[in-house]
Amino acid sequence: MPNKPPTPQIPSGSPAPVLIPGLDITECDLQSLHRQQFWNAGNAAFSALRERADDWEEEQAERQLWSQTLLDGLEECSLTAQSDSKSSDR
Repeated sequence: MPNKPPTPQIPSGSPAPVLIPGLDITECDLQSLHRQQFWNAGNAAFSALRERADDWEEEQAERQLWSQTLLDGLEECSLTAQSDSKSSDR
């Protein structure tokens, strides 16, 4: 009698998989499926948000506020100099 491969563990809260006899589902396949479901849900949520003009305007205003943090006064060369000095201290 041949040994059966172990059944992949499904994270709690995930929908139960449909098992098809003879089909080999790997953990990588499950991770890929979950990743695709995650992005599909995110895309659907943003599409729904864009359909609500007031909420989308608020989202855009918040993004504008956050984008200003990119200009927080730190220059790229100062960050490079810090990492170079740390590596030379070793």
